[in-house]
This record gives sequence, structure tokens and C-alpha cells, in this order.
Amino acid sequence: MAFGGDETKVNFSQQGDNGDQKSMRGGLYAAADLGEFYLNGAVSYATFDNDANRSVIFAGQGATAQSSYDGQAWLASLGGGWDQKLAAWLLGPMARLDYLSLSEESFSERNAGLMSLNVGDRNVDYWSSALGLRAASRYNLDGWALLPRAELAWRHLFKDDRREVSASFPGYRGNSFTVHGLEQAQDSLELQVGLNAAIGGQANVFLQYGLGFGQDQSAQELALGFNLLF
Repeated sequence: MAFGGDETKVNFSQQGDNGDQKSMRGGLYAAADLGEFYLNGAVSYATFDNDANRSVIFAGQGATAQSSYDGQAWLASLGGGWDQKLAAWLLGPMARLDYLSLSEESFSERNAGLMSLNVGDRNVDYWSSALGLRAASRYNLDGWALLPRAELAWRHLFKDDRREVSASFPGYRGNSFTVHGLEQAQDSLELQVGLNAAIGGQANVFLQYGLGFGQDQSAQELALGFNLLF
């Protein structure tokens, strides 16, 4: 069982466009050690509290449209692999199936007058698989257990609802329009490297970096966190 929370700050290239997301999540995790083979699975639920600012310039006048809305997500994962010992490392193939269901409520922007938008709700589902190699090791240093790890995988999207948002201006709800977001690459290559530092068997600090490449797309992620087991 796991519980957690985080806050994400987002800044866009256009000055004045930014956002803030606070989330809380909880889930169940299970693993089976079958000798050289292993299986693991997880199911989790998350809620999101979003705030966004959008700069608007019309007829020489500027304003900032503000919005607040909630969202929720269900996530599930099932995977396994085969580990072989190579010196101080465990190395082997892995496979995983991931599912994500995301929903966001509708909202109305404020403080921008007629340029404020009424934005419709959004529901999307993603099914994807990951197939690749992973490596992990363990070192003991002055009471700390250091666990470096790395994973290289090919990710394939089986189902990816198109990212689109429908909106309208106040007083013109019958004339809505739809903005289509960037279509995610169906196939991509993902690299993750990380380090866990555990002490006492109940607490650990982790640092993780992720890099993904797809057709005309790339993404990076850096995460630093703390886990307490009980």
C-alpha cells in the first residue's frame, strides 16, 4: 500500500502563461519472487487540483484569464521479467502492460471578460506496453543501502485517445471550437536511471531521471523524493 502527494509548477514560452497542479494519490502494490523470475502489479488512484493562468491580448489590451479545475486518474500496471546475475548486478529482460484513465472537469475562465473561455470536460484512456532490459544492484555504505538501477525499453501505444479540448466564448456556447493537441508517438524509446538510498529498512530517498524519444518528439523528467515504509 502506498500514499503520496506532490506539486508541479508549469511555465510556458508565452510570458504570463503558467500553471500549478497539486495531487494526492494512493494505491496497492504486489510483487512475487519466483527465483530468477519475478512478477509485479499495481493499481492506484489520483486526484488533481489545477490552477492555470493564460495571458490574453486583444485590441491592444492585455488581461490574464485564470482558471481552476479538478481531475482524477486511475492507473494500473502488470509486469514481469527474468533476472540474471552479472558480477554485482542483476540484468535481464522485462515486459510491462500499463493502463491510464484520466478525466478532467469542465471549467470557466475568469478575469478576462469576453475573452474568457468556457472549457468542456475531458476523458481519455491510454493502453501501452513496455519491452526492454533492466539492471539493478545494491551497495552498502556506512549504514546506507544504495540501489542504482537503469531501464531501457521500447514503448508501444495500443490505445491513445486524441488530446483535444473543446471550448467556447461567453455568450456564444453554440459556436464552440476544438483545439487538437500534439498526437503522441505510437512507438518510442525510453531510458530511466535512478538511485535509491535506504536507511533502517523503512525510509529511503530517491533520485530518478527519464528520457524518451518518439517520432519528432522528446521528453525529459527529473524526480527527487522521499519514501517512508510502514
